[in-house]
Amino acid sequence: MGGPKVQLKQSLDFFMMTDHSEFMGAAPMFLEKGSVVYDIPIAKLIREKKMTEAFTEIAAAMIGGKSLPGLGQVAGKKLTESVWQKTQANAEKHNDPGKFTTFIAYEWTSLPGQANMHRNVIFRDAKA
Repeated sequence: MGGPKVQLKQSLDFFMMTDHSEFMGAAPMFLEKGSVVYDIPIAKLIREKKMTEAFTEIAAAMIGGKSLPGLGQVAGKKLTESVWQKTQANAEKHNDPGKFTTFIAYEWTSLPGQANMHRNVIFRDAKA
C-alpha cells in the first residue's frame, strides 16, 4: 500500500467494535433468513450481490437523512435496542480490567456536502 511497515513492540490491550449507528446490527441480518430485515429491498440487493446498487441506496439515505426503505418501518427501535444490548453485553463479557479493556461504542457518520465524517462514540461504562 505504500509507506513503511510499522509494528508495535507490545500489542494493544483494548478493543471496541463500532457498528454504524445508522444500521446498528442490521447488516448481518440481511443474510439471515427469517430475520426482521430479511425481506426489505436493501437486503435483497445485498443477497443478490448487487453491491453498487446497495451502497448507492445506503449513501443516498444517509445524505438525505432518511432511513433505508423498509428498515425503519419493519425493525426500527426494536432492532436497534436488541443489537445495542448485545454490543454492551459482548463488551462487558470480554472486559478484563488491568489486562484487556473493551469499550462500548458505536460509529456515527455525518455526510455534510457528501464529505464522510466518521466519528467513534465511546462510553465510559455499561450505563450507555
